[in-house]
Amino acid sequence: MALDYYLIDDAYLLVEEFALHDDHTAAGIDSAQWDGAAWHTPAESSRLIRADRSLRVRVLDREEAEATFTRVGGGELPGEDDIRSRFGDRWTLPTDPPLDFGTSDARHYRVLFAGSLYSDDLTALASWLSPRPAEDPRVVGTGSSDGCTWELRRIGGGVAWALDMTVPLTGIGIASTLLTNHRQAIRAQGLIPVTIERFA
Repeated sequence: MALDYYLIDDAYLLVEEFALHDDHTAAGIDSAQWDGAAWHTPAESSRLIRADRSLRVRVLDREEAEATFTRVGGGELPGEDDIRSRFGDRWTLPTDPPLDFGTSDARHYRVLFAGSLYSDDLTALASWLSPRPAEDPRVVGTGSSDGCTWELRRIGGGVAWALDMTVPLTGIGIASTLLTNHRQAIRAQGLIPVTIERFA
């Protein structure tokens, strides 16, 4: 699985990877940060880019991260296995038992995101996200594939986003792939994934 890259305040390169439980929910976030001179492992940076709206955070892909690393004095960006070897203390995410919805034939996941999406960003997601009828203003799009369904909605008064996904137990083998692909597609539009929860 590819790593996630972020540029903070145009000076610091933060590299992250979600640690997952067996049921595909988030256990925590591993990270390493380049400060222009050396690698550090401040788990606090992962929390701050999701909580401190005064920080200027830009989502990067690997190619952009390579160019950024050179620009901020790092030279050639190490390979991803090398970066993983630099991870330090994990930022542990809260884990609650799934809620009982009275159903045993499906799992219900929610991927939370911080940040803002705009109309152009939503258009870029149209390959797997169809517009939602206007009667529900919080839900901006829905999708389905292989018996799985999902919807992208605004939460928290519009300051955050959630991808809600239902996966039948008969298709649970593709849950990890769907959650990862959709999380990365939304992240590519500038949102920062916060956690992955399971409701049932």
